[in-house]
Amino acid sequence: MRIAIIGATGRTGRLATEYALGNGHDVTAVVRSPDKLGDLAQRMRVVQSDATDLDGLIAGIRGADVVISTLGHAAGGSNRIMVDGIRTTLDAMRRADVSRVSMITASGHETDGDGFFTRSIVKPILGRFLREGFADMRLAEAVLRESDEAWTIVRPPMLREGDAQGYVYRETLNVRGVFSIRRVDLAAAMIDLTLDDGFARAIVSVAHGTSAGTRMRVPAVTRAEAV
Repeated sequence: MRIAIIGATGRTGRLATEYALGNGHDVTAVVRSPDKLGDLAQRMRVVQSDATDLDGLIAGIRGADVVISTLGHAAGGSNRIMVDGIRTTLDAMRRADVSRVSMITASGHETDGDGFFTRSIVKPILGRFLREGFADMRLAEAVLRESDEAWTIVRPPMLREGDAQGYVYRETLNVRGVFSIRRVDLAAAMIDLTLDDGFARAIVSVAHGTSAGTRMRVPAVTRAEAV
């Protein structure tokens, strides 16, 4: 599969790139600073482009089967990077004749599926500190959902570093009672879910799984799929 990854030098983007390459996919990294890729750049095509540079994104996306946006907020960066980035990405996709796209946001700005304590106490407090970032995510999701593309929105909770532990996922609703995910597992989920046509035009929440190398639908009792 030919995959274009926007933001491939970010902490999650780099892991998603490594996961895709490790699984034999043809990857194009669309990045602002190619030098940050180091030796990884030798294993794929690299296109230098800002997330809102239409011509650069067209060059990076053209020929891809799917586009994955791993853009996120950084200290000192734009509070509109996600909505501006996805608008430009969608425009580039239409011009490059690509229709499959996925984007990372977060489960923190939504409460559907959460328990009472999380919904009524934790999320309101979290929202006060991350108000601008969450507002950007909501706008970006709205833009994507209103498009005609085959989109997937992936919502993780708090991101942690460390070795893979597997992940669980739940469509539409947040994964209840699980409040974190390893970044490497989020990266794997982005590739897995994007390449699965069953998740086209779906919002999927992901969270820490039960064991390394597995993913499981929530709720699920008997169905587990090896990654």
